[in-house]
Amino acid sequence: MCALYETKGSLLLNSLLIYFENKVNMESLVEILQDRSLVSLRMIDWFVTKHSRVKHLQYDVDGKPFAVYSNYKSQLKAYSKKQMDPFCRRDRIVLRKHGSELTTTIGQMNFFRWAIENRILKYIYDHYDDLELEMKNENKQKTNLSRKKTGSNQKRSFSRTNTSMMVTFD
Repeated sequence: MCALYETKGSLLLNSLLIYFENKVNMESLVEILQDRSLVSLRMIDWFVTKHSRVKHLQYDVDGKPFAVYSNYKSQLKAYSKKQMDPFCRRDRIVLRKHGSELTTTIGQMNFFRWAIENRILKYIYDHYDDLELEMKNENKQKTNLSRKKTGSNQKRSFSRTNTSMMVTFD
């Protein structure tokens, strides 16, 4: 008797390949990953990991409340960071669909399937100006805070060392 066993990764990859057979889904992925979108990967990551946590962001998806950050954390528990990552940080695969070729990872494809299905990308596009301004202000505050810490630590961490040295010439 011959049994066919598929790994969790291959099952996930097969379901992702089926999902991205849909041209609209594939176009959404290609647009962002090939920098043809207003929205950057950095902004998407910031929105999901920081903004949604601080703002307790929740909106309706198909008539049901969707809490972005808590759902994201649930997805991470279910898949792990390797299989749910907006950045291309693991084993890469080449995805060819609808005349587009894209180098990506299973984790990146899975993240974007989740983001598309739950209208995260739509939310970001709809609120882009406000989100961009907020992200820039937050980054500016962090930079200023970092500079203040660095400046004050430099004053406190000054040290003087006396050494003696003997130089000989042959």
